[in-house]
Amino acid sequence: MRIIVDGGLSVSDGAQALVPRSSASLCVLAASARAPTDRRAALTARSGVEVWPYPETEHVPLPELMRDIARRGWNSVLLEGGGELAGHMLAAGLIDKVEFMIAPKFIGGAGASPLQGLSLARMADAIPLRDLETEFIGPDLKISAYIGPGAPLPESGPL
Repeated sequence: MRIIVDGGLSVSDGAQALVPRSSASLCVLAASARAPTDRRAALTARSGVEVWPYPETEHVPLPELMRDIARRGWNSVLLEGGGELAGHMLAAGLIDKVEFMIAPKFIGGAGASPLQGLSLARMADAIPLRDLETEFIGPDLKISAYIGPGAPLPESGPL
């Protein structure tokens, strides 16, 4: 099962996430009220695709989305996406475990951050992690940890 948070349903028709891998696979698109009705209908007509509309006009309400996921009996979500979604999920208190993959390569510049939209400029603002585990997967290092108890959650604007 895949869930795509896409308020305006701008996902490409050719996106691999929309292609069913098996007869039991499902792709859920979480959309806001700004998603065009005809686009919602076209995506819903596809095999293995569900559109979950939310009444908010701009952004998908992440706490409601997580409740809807839990109502379906799914209790674990792997969040893959940009720093903006991760930042909003963290600020809303919706993340309890993080996993980072570190490849032995340098890339840089003024690029994206894994946690965008958060005010974590000082060490005093940092969110503590606990129960760290490390594992090598080929040449890459995987670091797993839980958000520390009582961690101060940063402010974040709407997604």
